[in-house]
Amino acid sequence: MQIHLVDGHFTVAEAEKILNALVKAKVAFHEERLALKEPTIEEVLESERRIKDIRNEFCKALVRVHASGSERIHLQAGLDIDFIAVMDYA
Repeated sequence: MQIHLVDGHFTVAEAEKILNALVKAKVAFHEERLALKEPTIEEVLESERRIKDIRNEFCKALVRVHASGSERIHLQAGLDIDFIAVMDYA
């Protein structure tokens, strides 16, 4: 199953807003997941690493978008959803 989130040509300002919204949503997911339960040290470190990686990639993307000199940017983003069967080990 696929969900097409973004597919189009946008101004630099529009592209920046879309990218920012996607990054904020993903970072919020990691922060909420940690707040809702008692995470292990490994889970905390993994979420912190993912948040750092996501923010770094976002910054790199913005630098490239602004350095390109382009007036319009093509963005394409989607989700591929696969269903995982739960095995009954009882």
